[in-house]
Amino acid sequence: MVHILKKYCENQKGIIIINSKELPLKFIQNFCKEIYKKYYIISHDYANIPIDIKSIISLVLLPDSKCIKSNYIPFTTRVFLDKIYKPIDTDIANQNLKKIFDKYEIKFNFDNITEKIFDFLYVGTCVPKKNTIPVMNQLSKYLTKYNKNKCCMILQITPFHYKNSIYNKYMKDLHKLYSKFPSNIKSRLLIIETNKYNFSNKLYYGLQPDELVNLYNTTKCYIHGCFHEAESRTIHEALLCECIIITYYKMLGGGKDFLNSQNSILYTNINNLLPIFEKSIIKSINYKVDPKYQYLFNEQFTIEKFRKILYEKLKYKINYHEFILDNTTNLMFSLAGHNLTVPWKISNQWGADITVPTQLKIINKYL
Repeated sequence: MVHILKKYCENQKGIIIINSKELPLKFIQNFCKEIYKKYYIISHDYANIPIDIKSIISLVLLPDSKCIKSNYIPFTTRVFLDKIYKPIDTDIANQNLKKIFDKYEIKFNFDNITEKIFDFLYVGTCVPKKNTIPVMNQLSKYLTKYNKNKCCMILQITPFHYKNSIYNKYMKDLHKLYSKFPSNIKSRLLIIETNKYNFSNKLYYGLQPDELVNLYNTTKCYIHGCFHEAESRTIHEALLCECIIITYYKMLGGGKDFLNSQNSILYTNINNLLPIFEKSIIKSINYKVDPKYQYLFNEQFTIEKFRKILYEKLKYKINYHEFILDNTTNLMFSLAGHNLTVPWKISNQWGADITVPTQLKIINKYL
């Protein structure tokens, strides 16, 4: 991922953000050495910053709980969520979701619905790290006990799945498990695989934000299966939409930074979630999300905070009103390399990560 936040001009250095997982690549290091006099280089995450270029990395973007140094700042993808993520009246969200499902020809029975449609929602890539299969198995057990309730899983399937033998086998194992469920479970466990529908979201795989927000708002609880990831953007999308969050009690990364006893329940064993599910449904009754999270994660409020801290940390010698960020659109996708519309995106690759030198030739045209 490379994101040109501010272009270089005659009297102002530019700002470029590079994902730390790309920094170990020698041609990326050479690129950094070539541009650092004209561009401040910011690393998204810090795990792989080589010693050889550490001195020319001006700032590091990390979750709040990881910001233990003066050049670490808490501005990762989760703090730039689309302004659309917020609570919506349940009846309106249910009606909107029906229209969305009709649009994409997603079959689901919306008859006699008077409250939030789904008890539980899972949104994630179908890979072992995300524990997709254990989550599905636990949801089936819940639906067996509660034979009128409904759950939904949005499974992001990318072209990379078909090139990776491990991921491909995992998908097949998931399909095999689902095929064994009785029809009464299948009819109430909605599985939406993003590769099977002609979704209009061109930025990323799956539903676009103004569609996904209705799914969150028709759901009581959001379940997160991953034990270790950088910041868990979907947790915060669901949090803004008033879902109770269910996640692992020892989850590494920033996913638990803003969770507490009011807005979440933590599990210790992903293969024994039924008691957790039951407690979370009770917790969801009359739950209202704290409005403060809008100020923490909504791009309407956070982009200006980001601009101010960059101006101060990078010590620009111009007046603040002259300090303009050229590209703050879709930061929630771009900073993680998930913006699939950038001109250097390679076809059949997971995201927009930089993996070959030829991509830098294209990027150089935009510097």
